[in-house]
Amino acid sequence: MHHLKNIGTVIYLDHPLWMILRRIGDTTQKRGVILQPGQRIADVYHERKHLYRKYADIEFQTKKLSPGKSSRILANLIRFMEEEIDSAPHASPTSPTETSTDLRRSADRGTQ
Repeated sequence: MHHLKNIGTVIYLDHPLWMILRRIGDTTQKRGVILQPGQRIADVYHERKHLYRKYADIEFQTKKLSPGKSSRILANLIRFMEEEIDSAPHASPTSPTETSTDLRRSADRGTQ
């Protein structure tokens, strides 16, 4: 995770377990998820969720959005972030976290 934070902005897609299971089922045969013998998707979800939240620069809640709408919003967010970095009159931020933290603060102000 540290490597990912060093090379870009980490976006955690916060999606409820019940919706994940509804979309992909509790099988991994065709989904590319590697599990230990006896391990289930729910086990992996609960094991990793806190790590994803810990290392995320941005948390994006998807539970009320379709996959298509989520992807369009994320694409627009990423485009906005890239434009902000490119149009900044000074040097680019020292880290992706600096930019995403600023954006998170802006988003928080907009929702209050």
